[in-house]
Amino acid sequence: HSHFYLYGGWDAWQTWNLKAKFIFLGGEKWTDLFDTTLWRSSPHYPLLLPLINSFGYILHHNVFLTTNVLTSFFFTFFTVGLLVYGLIFLTGSPWPALLGVALLTMPRLSNCL
Repeated sequence: HSHFYLYGGWDAWQTWNLKAKFIFLGGEKWTDLFDTTLWRSSPHYPLLLPLINSFGYILHHNVFLTTNVLTSFFFTFFTVGLLVYGLIFLTGSPWPALLGVALLTMPRLSNCL
């Protein structure tokens, strides 16, 4: 999906990328992110992901799209890892690791739900 939706193809991804660019490129005017004329920037969305992406931009000194892809990659693997670890801890069996493999090999989880 990262090849097809580099700039965001759905609401949340696109909004977080917009906020990250405001934070990184805005300088002293980054607070314009909360301006009421930008109603599509969804001020109720949390700022953790934009701040993580902005930190990656700072390390590259540029808006580097690989930062967005790496952020989504790590969040996906950490979420599945947390789920599998919790299931292994609760059940005492190593079999839930197969669930993690199954989740990571699905081409599009949104189609399955």
